[in-house]
Amino acid sequence: GVLGGDFVIPNLAGVLRLSRLDPAASGIVEHESVLVPGFGYDGMEDNDMRGHLDGSFQYAWNQVSQKYVRTGRIDNLFQYGEYELFRALQRWNDLPLPDGARVAAVELRLRVQPSPIEYDRTLLLYAMRRDWNPGGGGTGGDNLTPPAQGEVWWNDAKLGEDPWGLPGGSSSTDRDPAPLAEAILPPGGEDLRFSSESLTTYVAARAAEGLPLLFMIKLQDHQEDVPGSIVYLWAESEGDDRTRGRKPELAIRWTTAGEAVLEEPVLLEPGRELVYPAGQANFVAFEQAGSEPFEVSGRDAGGAWRVVEDGRLLESEREVRIRAVSNGIPFGGTFTATFRDTWVRTGPPEEQDVVCRFSSPTGRRLESLARYDGDYTWTIEVSADEVGRWRYQWAHELQPGGFQALEGTFDVVVETVEDAIEALREFKSDVIAVPFDDRTALSRLMVRFSKLERAVMATLTTESFRSEDGRRLRDAIKGVRAAFGRPVPDPIPLKPADPHPWEAER
Repeated sequence: GVLGGDFVIPNLAGVLRLSRLDPAASGIVEHESVLVPGFGYDGMEDNDMRGHLDGSFQYAWNQVSQKYVRTGRIDNLFQYGEYELFRALQRWNDLPLPDGARVAAVELRLRVQPSPIEYDRTLLLYAMRRDWNPGGGGTGGDNLTPPAQGEVWWNDAKLGEDPWGLPGGSSSTDRDPAPLAEAILPPGGEDLRFSSESLTTYVAARAAEGLPLLFMIKLQDHQEDVPGSIVYLWAESEGDDRTRGRKPELAIRWTTAGEAVLEEPVLLEPGRELVYPAGQANFVAFEQAGSEPFEVSGRDAGGAWRVVEDGRLLESEREVRIRAVSNGIPFGGTFTATFRDTWVRTGPPEEQDVVCRFSSPTGRRLESLARYDGDYTWTIEVSADEVGRWRYQWAHELQPGGFQALEGTFDVVVETVEDAIEALREFKSDVIAVPFDDRTALSRLMVRFSKLERAVMATLTTESFRSEDGRRLRDAIKGVRAAFGRPVPDPIPLKPADPHPWEAER
């Protein structure tokens, strides 16, 4: 058929919570802030360290800004009488909690690359007593070179400045003697959750003092000695700047006193939006019933919308908008996504072919080669020429065996009447360029037209539909219909028709 893309996109359902500070309000109000690196929060970095317990090593590397970090023991590259041991470090700084907030619960959520191992693995979360410098990937900035001065690796928290008490951060001067929490990874498991009262107490104390959270993630000692017990944890640099995907998440539940709370149930069709007069709202959060993407924004009167990450502090906004969209892009604009991966093993980064494949709302398949921007960074761009939900996926061979990223999405939307008229003009040009005897191409354009018509009509209100703006928009729609070779409908009356005689007699 002529229609492709997604036939089923679930509605967005949940509860929008708007709250404002109010000394007269009674009771305790609970919030949850979910910190995801690169999405309104830039305070997290992670590393993995590799070596042997006596301080010997095969590779003296500073490794940071990778798509994964490792913990456990590998079962290849046998040297010096044993296999390499790995441990992962996480540093969470600048937690965005308001003054006076009380931390009530904490959960560290990690995603894991699946493996064929057939036994449970026990991972432990330790609080580190010694801070470190995550570094920049060693002297070559590529994760394949020795640490530069001050960078962390297996034997030093800061090379040349502060060695670990024992290699791998193993001593009681490096980390607490008991872990904060444990998590069990079953065979085939892809998710880890660390939570405990000890973790909550630690985060509350560090946040109160404005100090970073310092974590080590390791297998229990027994499993660290088992060859092949290695666990690959998706890391801070996994994915691109548009897709949260499998990045680490730190969920912090916190409470405050003296807040007035408004809870609004939300049920939205894909692409639709609701706008609330937030007044003096200080915090906004959306509690989903499912997992559909959404976007919460705030703005001052007449200003531009500013995306607000879920559970965050608002600034001076007077309105709040929730949209059932993912990465909203204006029609006719350009969707751009960027990712960085320093773990390049198959040749110089500037010689690599990184591909991105797109699927449009009507099922068109596009493939584009990413642009290399230097510093192990690639960027992709595509014209937003169809309204609706797009899907895309990166593919590359930066490492042996190749890699396909998690699928991402974005929505092409129409926001204003002027944008709608321009979108219709551009689409009319596309229609005119197709021969009348190419029925398949015209049929696909008709599907695109129906989606575009719905989007542009959504920019009108009851009043503006009959205004000059409404007339201009309808004229633009009629121009598209004429380009398809169809008769142009009579003008829509701008006032109700006269009543029938029997109605006038009532």
